Amino acid sequence: MSTSSAESDPESSTSSYGNSGTPWGWLVWNIPQRTVGIPLGSTEGEHMATIGRGDYCTVTVSPTLVANSLFQRISRQHCTLEKSMEDGKFTISNHSPNGTFVNGERVDYLRTLSIDHGDVVALCSAESAANFTFYDNYHRFPGYHLHFNNKYLVLSIITSGLFGEVCRAIVKSNSSVVAIKTVHANKCEKPYDCVTVNPRGVDALRNEIAVLSQLDHPCIVKMLDSAGNWPESRMLIVMEFPGGGDLQQRMSDFSLLSEPNAKYWFVQMVSAIRYCHNRSPPIVHRNLNPSNVLLTSADEFAIVKVTKLLDMALE
Repeated sequence: MSTSSAESDPESSTSSYGNSGTPWGWLVWNIPQRTVGIPLGSTEGEHMATIGRGDYCTVTVSPTLVANSLFQRISRQHCTLEKSMEDGKFTISNHSPNGTFVNGERVDYLRTLSIDHGDVVALCSAESAANFTFYDNYHRFPGYHLHFNNKYLVLSIITSGLFGEVCRAIVKSNSSVVAIKTVHANKCEKPYDCVTVNPRGVDALRNEIAVLSQLDHPCIVKMLDSAGNWPESRMLIVMEFPGGGDLQQRMSDFSLLSEPNAKYWFVQMVSAIRYCHNRSPPIVHRNLNPSNVLLTSADEFAIVKVTKLLDMALE
């Protein structure tokens, strides 16, 4: 991609969170403890956002985000993201001698590079821990109807299977990150070669939505929304997105959990299961294991969220 000169003074331009109206883009830090999208709105009639450690930046890099040695290398105004009012294209300008990198490609000092939806921007080095992904607010995820695309911005696919996928997405109204499970009524590899969800799977899906919509416990992943055209097309289920990974991975990373830590998580799991058993009729988790217990953060004493309460036989 070609580059051009950036005319603005890297240390004098200012911006703020005083954005109004619909955001033109989103910034999401690629750090486990940062699970909230940052909306990029218009200021003074321009679609522009500044990123750096200066308090006046649109997106301020706080000293708690990365190690101090890296934080000190980030400039007060490190880079600028902008959407052209004429053609709607996105660019990033580097204002730091320490460099800004887009998908591993360095943007030289006072130079500008075009960027697109889903590009990863890193500050100071290509492998920097201070890196974020840029998203176009008006990007449309294939297969989602207009109503859902207006409410949610899909970031990435977490996992996929024969009849659907689970995606990470931003709720545009409050900037939170959620998981959207999409279940397709049929899967067609090519014309006249389709596999359809059996009636038992349809009933299981309807039962899952009906049951999950009634559950409200701090240690159970909560269903937030649902929509779709079932059984003709697909069903969309919006769930909480705990950003700390699952208990299986945490146990693998640390091999040995401290007794206080193990007790803390066990008590939460027992509380969630007891809540389910006390429902009328009772709900029985048929596959409770560490991979189905999610953590809300990377903290040592993170809140747990039990998931996959119901088995869905869609094959």
